[in-house]
Amino acid sequence: MHEASLEIQVSFWPDHEVPYASVKSVSYTDDLQRGSRKNGIGGPTLQAGYFKNAEFGDYKLYSYTSCDSFVVLDTEQGTVVLNGKDEAATRKLYEEIKEKVQQN
Repeated sequence: MHEASLEIQVSFWPDHEVPYASVKSVSYTDDLQRGSRKNGIGGPTLQAGYFKNAEFGDYKLYSYTSCDSFVVLDTEQGTVVLNGKDEAATRKLYEEIKEKVQQN
């Protein structure tokens, strides 16, 4: 987390930067259907790339497969969904991002 943006880094997939000023809303959910991967990586521990589901349509996902909690960012560029390694890490990430977005 930088002062003005969130940088998402995933092995084998390009990094993604989300300026806090571009975030329209931040939410936390444990009820998300990941949907289908259109482009990206999908392994036993990580999924990252362009996905499509009924709730968001096309969106970007950066996810540990073992965690079913997510932070959802509605941005000017589209929806970005990410999580931590577990529910506690995801909840902490949500609180930190929410605070940064409110400051900007």
